[in-house]
Amino acid sequence: MDRTVLSIVIALSLMAATGCSDDSANDAQSNAPSGSEVANSNEHVASADHDHGHDHGADDHDHDHGDTDHAASHDEGDHDHEHPGAADNAPGSAYVLDYTMQRLNGETTSLSEYEGNVVMMVNVASECGLTPQYEQLEAVYEEYADAGLVILGFPANNFGAQEPGTNEEIAHFCEVNFGVKFPMFAKISVKGEDQHPLYQQLTTMPEPVGGDVQWNFQKYLVDRSGEVVAKFGPRTKPDDPVVIARINELLEEG
Repeated sequence: MDRTVLSIVIALSLMAATGCSDDSANDAQSNAPSGSEVANSNEHVASADHDHGHDHGADDHDHDHGDTDHAASHDEGDHDHEHPGAADNAPGSAYVLDYTMQRLNGETTSLSEYEGNVVMMVNVASECGLTPQYEQLEAVYEEYADAGLVILGFPANNFGAQEPGTNEEIAHFCEVNFGVKFPMFAKISVKGEDQHPLYQQLTTMPEPVGGDVQWNFQKYLVDRSGEVVAKFGPRTKPDDPVVIARINELLEEG
């Protein structure tokens, strides 16, 4: 009898051990992902990576396109429009006549003397492909001076070293070649670390007036109160109908 009981006990023990092992295996198998689940998971990750890369590509494309449009607008010399601002000469403000500057002949002039006139400010150069604009600048000045227009020329050597001469040489060039009679000032810098404070102010204004000077003969229009209201690109001629229309509007506001 003892042997029989012992046999039964051994048999029951073996059965219990076998059952636990099977249950553990079954549990492990049920918790593991199936082949299709692994495939679906991998496809999801791959799809997410592809979409993420595509989004970045789209962002980069839009950014490049924006830069291209921005550059094109400057190259084409698109006409800018009025932009009001505060009346002081802090960066970003619109009043720009609170400067005393040297003329080509060495005399000093306060730009505030021109308040009450419509003023066109132009950075000029003697050896530029746009230098012939001197002729149109002088013609516009002579036509509208009696009505209250003043043109101020600021020679600058920032672009292609196209204004290399001294103030005396620049004065001689303007008189001999174009008979310039509008006020011409001593050579300054309109960009870079040595940028004149006047142009620091002009270029830090909100767009469309603000932004870097793009090349020689960029033009700013100032109303009778001394505030900048418009900017025209270098390739926009001084006698362009849009420029003339804007000058007439400002003269009539007086």
